[in-house]
This record gives sequence, structure tokens and C-alpha cells, in this order.
Amino acid sequence: MTWLSCIAGAVGLAIAAGVSGGLADDSEGFSFIFLGLALAVATDATVGAILMLRRPGNIVGLVLMVAAFVVAGTFLAFIWAAVLTEARGTHDILAGVVSVVAGLGIYPSLIAAGPLLALVFPDGRLPGPRWKWPIGVVVGLLVVGSAMVAVRPGPTGGSLADNPLVISGLPGSDAFWAMGEVIAAAALAFGFVYVHPFVDGNGRLHRWLVHHVLAAMEYAPPGMIFPVSAPMLRELDRYRRVLGSYSRPLLPRIEWRATSSGNVEVLNDTGAFYRYFDATVHAEFLYHCVEETVTHDLPAEVAYLEGYDRFVTAVKQIVDMPQNTVELLHRFLRQNGGVLSERAREKEFNALTEDEVTAIERLYAETSSPGRLP
Repeated sequence: MTWLSCIAGAVGLAIAAGVSGGLADDSEGFSFIFLGLALAVATDATVGAILMLRRPGNIVGLVLMVAAFVVAGTFLAFIWAAVLTEARGTHDILAGVVSVVAGLGIYPSLIAAGPLLALVFPDGRLPGPRWKWPIGVVVGLLVVGSAMVAVRPGPTGGSLADNPLVISGLPGSDAFWAMGEVIAAAALAFGFVYVHPFVDGNGRLHRWLVHHVLAAMEYAPPGMIFPVSAPMLRELDRYRRVLGSYSRPLLPRIEWRATSSGNVEVLNDTGAFYRYFDATVHAEFLYHCVEETVTHDLPAEVAYLEGYDRFVTAVKQIVDMPQNTVELLHRFLRQNGGVLSERAREKEFNALTEDEVTAIERLYAETSSPGRLP
């Protein structure tokens, strides 16, 4: 019965290989993965069944059978969880439960699915009592890893549903996994800029890291650009003070000398200074930038886009022109304070009459929000 279940699972994975185009962008890569898993499940189950038939109670045969069953169940559960999440959303209870079941099978799959066990224990028995300790450690790690999956809050996987079984407040769950997104972004990004690994571009990479962490931790809706670096650049003086709040007091503790190439060479070990730095001020500044983004930049951006859409629609009522020409016209007006320059009138827009130019300039003034982004 177990062998038949494993073969059924292998068939399911083979079918998934044929329909993986709807499950992932890289459909060809997923097809190979599912076909490989199907082959591994069928092979492990068959070899395990033969070993157990020829030698009842053979541990290697039992491990191979269990491994095949766990691998098939785990990855079929992942497929089902992805389909349910896509259909019902990330907060659906059933999708969340299936996602957790799939996550619980990953750790046993990684360890038990290896036919290497057959090479380590060819006769199906432990070589000696001393092997009980390492086997116990492996089993313990499996239990701990699976328990962490079971209590971890948030999405079970990158595109799977939220975990409905999370135990809030349990040591090692919320405290370990649920570091605030803004705090994590501040610690990582400012820690990077203090290390300053490159000759140029560290500041831009620092701001990119802020965006990357917030996006990776889904601080904003997926696909939305959260322009938190805009207020950072608007408040450069405060930004520099935040950087200096930690780096300046640290300077007396750093031993260095000038090099012949005009650079500096650090003589003592400074790694711990940046690995465990106090990022309180940095997190406060980033929270301030987030608040500015939410209360100023995003509303201004929305107002700008709404005004731009009204401008494009109304301009085409005044004079018929292609979309790219309307965009160029809007850009010229924005760059010149709402007035079409003489150069633009004589070259790109020489076909416009004086009355049309006046109407377009008035339209731009009416559709441009005073608080819009430049």
C-alpha cells in the first residue's frame, strides 16, 4: 500500500511537470525539477520495497520508502498550497494549513530522502552504539526545524498563504522571526554604509538596500514602489547627522595610517564595531522617512499622476497628437514652470497656434497639484 501511494505521488509530480507553466514563470525549470522528483520518488519507493521484501525489517528499505512518501507528499502539498493561495488569497485558512503541512515536510525530506543512507548503513543496521548520538542529533534538528516552521508567523513560503497555526508570543517564534521591517532595513542598510566596501556608489546601494528589505519583507503591497529614499534625500543634513551619530564617536577607537596611494589602512580589528552597532537613531530616522513617505510623497505622487492623466485626456480634446508627443509636451511644461518655451514653440510644437498654446498652459496649471513631486 505504501509503495502504491508513493507511485501515485510520483505520477502526480510527473503530471505537475506537464502543467508547471501555470505555477511559475520558469516553467521549463520547474518541469525538470518535478520530473526529477517523480523519478527519485519512484526509484526510492521501488528500491525500498524490494529491500523490505527480500529482507523484512531492513532499515534502509524502510527509510527509502518513508523518504519517497515524504518527498511526494511534501512537494504535492506545495503545489496544492500554491494553487489554493492563488485562488483564495494569502489569508485563507485551508491554504495556510496546506502550506504549513508542506513546510513541515521539507526538513525530513532533505535528510531522509538521501539514498546516501544506503551507503552509510549498507546492511540496514547501525554500525555500533556510538551512532545513536549523531542520529539523535539529526532527529532533534528535524524536530526543531519542523517546530519552527509550525510556529513561524506570516507567509509559509515566498508565494504561499499565511500560517494560521502560529503561536503568538512563543519563544523563538515572534521574537525571532518578526523583527520590524523598518528596524531590519535600518540595521542592514546603515550597517552596510558604515562598512563602506566600495570606492563609489555606497550611498546609492545603501538606499537600495532600504527599498529591497522593505519590499522583501512585504512592508508595502507587492509590486508597489515605496519611495522612502525621497525624504532621505530631502533631509540630507539630518541624514548626515544620523550617520555621524555613530561613526564620529568611534573614530578615536580606530587605528589607521595614510597610504602612499592617498587611501587609509585600518590597523586594528573593527568588525565588532559595525556588527553590533546601536541602530536606534538610524531606525528612528528611517521611521520618520516612512512617515514622510506616507503622509507627503505618496499623496503627492497620486495627485501628480491623477493630474497628469487629466492633462493627457484634455490635451487630446484641444489638439490631436500621439501619446509620446503629449508626454514630451508635459515634460517641457514641467521643466519650464508651466510655460512652453520659445524653443519648443519654434521646433517640436511649431504646429500649435497661439490660442492652443495658451489653452494648454492653462490646462497644465489647473491639473498640476501644488504639492506634486517634481
